[in-house]
Amino acid sequence: MNILQYTTNGISKLVCIIFLNVNYFESNVVERGDIMEITAEMIAAKKLVEWPILALPGVVGVGIGMLEENGILHDEVAIRVYVTDISQVPQIPFHILELMGGLRVCFIESHVEPLVLPDNNRYNPIVGGIKIINPKIGEYGTLGAVVQDSNTGELLGLSCFHVVGNLNSSFPFTVWQPDHPPGVFIPGTTAIPPDDNIGRVVRVDYPQTPPLPFSPILVGLVDAAVFTLVPALEYGRTLSSEIVDQDPPAILIDRITATAWCKKGEGVCKRGFRTRLTKGFVIDVNCAHQWMAGPSNRYVIDQALVMGYPDSNNGFFCDHGDSGSVVLRDSDRTTAVGLLWGGDRGGASGFRVGIISSIQNVESQLSVKMVWI
Repeated sequence: MNILQYTTNGISKLVCIIFLNVNYFESNVVERGDIMEITAEMIAAKKLVEWPILALPGVVGVGIGMLEENGILHDEVAIRVYVTDISQVPQIPFHILELMGGLRVCFIESHVEPLVLPDNNRYNPIVGGIKIINPKIGEYGTLGAVVQDSNTGELLGLSCFHVVGNLNSSFPFTVWQPDHPPGVFIPGTTAIPPDDNIGRVVRVDYPQTPPLPFSPILVGLVDAAVFTLVPALEYGRTLSSEIVDQDPPAILIDRITATAWCKKGEGVCKRGFRTRLTKGFVIDVNCAHQWMAGPSNRYVIDQALVMGYPDSNNGFFCDHGDSGSVVLRDSDRTTAVGLLWGGDRGGASGFRVGIISSIQNVESQLSVKMVWI
């Protein structure tokens, strides 16, 4: 059994990872083909117990991925239960444990937060991986990529709902890049320079559906939104399928050519405007987690969690401002796998773990195509 060890004062947590041998990690966990696969039967067992476990005190997420035990990550598949306080782990009733099909359970302390914070780069053409803001929301995020409307063929900007806000917002409370002018918040201002106004939200999706009739819980598959880029075109900017690299004007990829869902142990990368290009590996592929960008009764389901490589950005996968980044398969960066919306803090300067929605769910929920010519 391949083992990767990290410790935090002797307590098993999702944060503060210290890998003893980076080469061993990269060759044996991400690249090898003998990693234990997560089967459909395992996912079905996890879904049976998902909501009963989420109802337990202190539980904020339930997933399935790498077993984490006594500060050690194993290749063995386990039910991963995310709690707010590892010192107060709830007792799972025996009748729930019986439904798990023999899968083991591990508890991980989790503090997922939306990833929003400022940056100041202006781009023309409009590409993926750059800073945006809606002044009504007041928090900065990332335009993940330029995508195509499945029905009309119009090119749209893709980000997170909690970054760009809801439908029907009127100027100046629209999407700006890189920032909005200060006059937006000055009472009586009539002449607001529109040069950096690039779009208006046209479709959104976030947890708002009860899983059962009369349920107080609301669930969703994504935290995502798209916005028209007509204002950007009107004020002289052009649009591109590219995603920017670590140091602009270098380009990470010319365009996305395929979409897929990630696998446990798979290497991925993302370009957000805050931490730029970072890399990580998938530790959970079917997680239902509390949606920290909204009320506590809302959950996003079928999520994946990505832990940063220790040799990439000091082990941090993301930080405030990276919400909306498109996550790519690292072995083939033209394949998109997810949309980043949150992170689990691992220290004062960043997030060791990112939480992502399936990019294919983003496509279906928003009626857009990641692949366009």
